[in-house]
Amino acid sequence: MTNTMTKQIIILRGVPGAGKSTLAQQIIADACAKGEDAVAFSSDDYFTTPAGKYRFDSAQLPQAHTNCFRRFLEFLREGTGIAIVDNTNIRIFEMSPYILAGKAYEFEIKIIRLVCDPKIAAMRTFRGATSQMVQEMNDRMEAIPSFYPSEEVKMTE
Repeated sequence: MTNTMTKQIIILRGVPGAGKSTLAQQIIADACAKGEDAVAFSSDDYFTTPAGKYRFDSAQLPQAHTNCFRRFLEFLREGTGIAIVDNTNIRIFEMSPYILAGKAYEFEIKIIRLVCDPKIAAMRTFRGATSQMVQEMNDRMEAIPSFYPSEEVKMTE
């Protein structure tokens, strides 16, 4: 793959099952078709075995997020490419480290919220989140400050 001068961070936000990982894979495929480097960073990767089985352990969530952020920083240090942060990012403080690090490395920041009916999202997620949990996360979603470029994408069935 050809490394270009693209320096972009795309932060995906949304409840489990909203389509963040699907969109991340689409962005990666589009970037690859253009000869650009693109990598998705997700705390869920920490809970996925080499065989592809997902085994969530809430007690290890802090380690999962630390691992995700460490890998993200390693990518930024390489200098160019598209970094996709594929976490729920419900609250601003969850995105802040990625935004601050991206700015420090002079990456363009873009935030995309995937809007999906919580009941539909709960049926699609394989992460074990109940419909009530997904609804509660949706209710806690914080608005993005206007000085960050952001957009909403409505996801349907």
